[in-house]
Amino acid sequence: MKKHLLIIATLDTKGKEAAYIRGHVQRLGIQPVLMDLGILGEPQTPPDINRNEVLEAAGYHLDQVIRAKDRSIAIKAVQEGGTILTKRLLEDKRLDGVLGIGGGTGTAIATHVMRSLPLGLPKVMLSTVASRDMREYVGTKDIVMFHSVADILGSNEFMRLILVRSPPPFVE
Repeated sequence: MKKHLLIIATLDTKGKEAAYIRGHVQRLGIQPVLMDLGILGEPQTPPDINRNEVLEAAGYHLDQVIRAKDRSIAIKAVQEGGTILTKRLLEDKRLDGVLGIGGGTGTAIATHVMRSLPLGLPKVMLSTVASRDMREYVGTKDIVMFHSVADILGSNEFMRLILVRSPPPFVE
């Protein structure tokens, strides 16, 4: 049976990178599930779980969140919805590991979702902010943090090397 890897990213800013990782994971024989947690712009790649599904799982609507013009509401909405949908994937046995990609906000959102998952389920976060104190992001959970070294914005040979060097968390 194929393993499932949830890839969490804000696809309005990290879509190209997430698509690259999704393709790499597929070539390894793993079934990727791409969840979009971006709010402001259109996704740069099509997700398996779109931002509307994420928001609606938590009782929000995209236009409502955008009209509020409140960053904290937007973050809270995608954290809650992402957590609900991720737990559903786990219950449906469609979750064997999680890989998050993000800057400061994406890291806060993805690690919030990861902290809701049980100990022992592989959780990896590729982050631009992983070189600083990570206690607020990791808490007491088993989340592995990888520093991206460079900003995860745009695709070049250096960034592609970094993205594939962060292996799916359960690949031997």
